[in-house]
Amino acid sequence: MRNRKTILAALSVVGVAVLVLAGGLMASNMGFKLNLPLVAAGGTSASGTNYIGVPYNQQVGLVTAKDLFLDIQKGGAVQFLNQHRKIDDGFEVYTFGGGTLPPDGWNLTAGEAYIAKVGGDQNYIIVGSHNPGLTISLVGAGAGSASGTNYYVHPYHGVAATAKDLFLEVGGDVQFLNQHRKIDDGFEVYTFGGGTLPPDGWPLQAGEGYIVKIGSDKDFVPQHY
Repeated sequence: MRNRKTILAALSVVGVAVLVLAGGLMASNMGFKLNLPLVAAGGTSASGTNYIGVPYNQQVGLVTAKDLFLDIQKGGAVQFLNQHRKIDDGFEVYTFGGGTLPPDGWNLTAGEAYIAKVGGDQNYIIVGSHNPGLTISLVGAGAGSASGTNYYVHPYHGVAATAKDLFLEVGGDVQFLNQHRKIDDGFEVYTFGGGTLPPDGWPLQAGEGYIVKIGSDKDFVPQHY
């Protein structure tokens, strides 16, 4: 499993700055720089919709929806950002207003995925580091969430390499995981099948956001190298 994770990481990373401890071990909060492909409508994407996430410790100056919009815009046209609202399964939207960028929008949250719609293909450069002690709070259906749906980003240094790994790691009463399919804006679904866990599902990609539906509140610290 670790070898598979290493291979996936090597394909995603364009440059890595690491902290080295005594004995040559790499620190678990090492910095990283990712090249995340954002795909516009046409060819391999129906609408130009991409599920993305910022690092658990994001770069300086990347704090709000406006900051993220401008950061993505460095590489090409971005049309809007969406943040999922747990309370009613709607979305907060950040986009241009009358040719002028609106105020900051929402504050970015480590471990939370967002939707970015882009007008042209680009490789979005994501810079940051891991926070090995960050607790991810997943909210089940109830007072704080309409359906228990959470938009989640797995850490770059996470041990889980597949949908099955993540399903087992979240544990509790996790009901399913979704991966957005760009080609038709549908979803790959990973869940129980007849009481037996199906095969691995999709490989996790650094910087990509997923949907986690859970039946009750669950806090966990993602396992990491």
